[in-house]
Amino acid sequence: MATIDLQDEVFATLTQRGNIIASVRLIGVNSISNILQQLRLLASKCVGLVTLKIRNRTQGWLQCRQIMLSLPREENSATTQLTLF
Repeated sequence: MATIDLQDEVFATLTQRGNIIASVRLIGVNSISNILQQLRLLASKCVGLVTLKIRNRTQGWLQCRQIMLSLPREENSATTQLTLF
């Protein structure tokens, strides 16, 4: 697995059916999870199968992954606790 250091320059792109949904250039991230969080802010309404391309310019590697995106769950403020007894 490729690593990401905080000083690395990283380019990340989300595409869906050949269309670019979101694209960012980041410095100061250290995980793919952090990169995905940034992309989800830009593509908050995107759902379905997408291709995530991450290129680490500093270290010289590229990764492509297919991931499934869904809308975030809404928290229900009026929850009811049920008991069995």
